[in-house]
Amino acid sequence: MANKPAIGVYVPHFLSISMTFIHRQLLGQSDRFEPLVFTARTENRDVFPFSHPVYCRPRTWPERAFCRATKRVTGQHSMLTPSQTFLWKRLLRRHQAGLIHAHFGPAGLEMLPVARALGLPLLVSFHGVDATMALASASYLRSLRDLFAYAHVIAISQVMAERLISWGADPARVEIYHCGVPLDDFRYVERVPVRDKVAKGDQLELLQVSNFVEKKGHCQTVAAFAELLRDYPRCRLTFIGDGPLRGAVESQAGELGIGERVRFLGKQPKEQVIPRLEEADIFLHHSVTAADGDQEGVPTSIMDAMATGLPVVATYHSGIPEIITDRHDGLLVPERDVAVYAQALRSLLGDDGTLGQRAFARAREEFDLVRQSARLCDICQKVMHAHPN
Repeated sequence: MANKPAIGVYVPHFLSISMTFIHRQLLGQSDRFEPLVFTARTENRDVFPFSHPVYCRPRTWPERAFCRATKRVTGQHSMLTPSQTFLWKRLLRRHQAGLIHAHFGPAGLEMLPVARALGLPLLVSFHGVDATMALASASYLRSLRDLFAYAHVIAISQVMAERLISWGADPARVEIYHCGVPLDDFRYVERVPVRDKVAKGDQLELLQVSNFVEKKGHCQTVAAFAELLRDYPRCRLTFIGDGPLRGAVESQAGELGIGERVRFLGKQPKEQVIPRLEEADIFLHHSVTAADGDQEGVPTSIMDAMATGLPVVATYHSGIPEIITDRHDGLLVPERDVAVYAQALRSLLGDDGTLGQRAFARAREEFDLVRQSARLCDICQKVMHAHPN
């Protein structure tokens, strides 16, 4: 499309290794818009190639001190530095941008003064922590009410949408949007059914792909896996990812005497994750509400697994039940209930392949990135048309 309209996309950190979903959205928006990325920090550019402009303006130490002092005086929860504000305004004017799309609630708060000053519509995507544990902050809630009075909102699950509406978001300006999966990157794997592998005594491969933080439930996964090994010892569990709790989970596996049955591969780029998905027999993602209130949105790793036809065991947590129907295209268990989790894993020893087939069908029907990207562009267009300017 020639002369595509420009939109500003603000991501304070472009991009951490877990932000695959943002990269996918940006690529999808590029079909109908010219996205201009504004950020305070860049990394992993080799992992997330992006050919459109990325404008980075880091915060200096004096600027950080200025912002901290200003927030104490004004009660603002989050704000840009003066130099960032000046630069973003200048660039948005120069490119005649028609919309600002901010990722995460605090980023929306930071761009709100910019949008108001320029008379631009503001769209804010909430992804997880910004709609859960962050709500415990009184200053954040006060600031959100100001944001909701101006901006349109994207929530990545019905549960999140209802939570944001309860805190003041206008239901008429809230859109529910599930991030899509690039289905062409994932092929359906015609796996040997688990029950057939068990009958032959073959090894089963279990996989979890996630950062090592509390809400990902690694401790529960290891405990349930130890129970599974009592029924079928020919299993191996592989973790892909890294984070502050990795050492504790490795120690747990050792203490349970299953260290030789658990692999820790660390962070892996998508090109190395996909073969692991194709080799796996079962995908695990035991999301839990962390002690500080942190919750998931809708984990894209689950959708990736479903797109290869993997049976998934996950939890009744946040938006996960919106993408998995228990006993139809996956299995869901209560958070932190290791006994039920282990029983779900045992039940998969008799799986005939139906769960994975249905998971793949659902991924094709509901998670296609092409269709989801078109919907995101439609949302952007709708927000622009609804704006009085």
